[in-house]
Amino acid sequence: MATATLPLNTFKTKALELTTATTTVYTTPIGVTTIVLGAQATNLVDEPVTVKFALTLNGTEFILLRNFEIPPNDAADVITGKLVVPTGGIISASAGRNNGINLVFSILETSNE
Repeated sequence: MATATLPLNTFKTKALELTTATTTVYTTPIGVTTIVLGAQATNLVDEPVTVKFALTLNGTEFILLRNFEIPPNDAADVITGKLVVPTGGIISASAGRNNGINLVFSILETSNE
């Protein structure tokens, strides 16, 4: 008798400090589809800081936020709702200054099998 395999479901959280250089936050692995559950950017300084947040699919960058200003000592969700990222999709981000923005990024990975 054949037994069914359960799909892989893995919750992950990644936290990083953004810089002025565009940083790859996450790349969806082969055989996996990812759902971005949340992404919060926190301004750690006493002046407004801008954030850029993007999704790249098949080599094309789609800007989700550009020059989004986060007030001093405040935070903002950089996505609204959920975002599905297929295999090979890349999430990237940058900030208007170094040492000013922390990003906490929560996802659910699920197997495509």
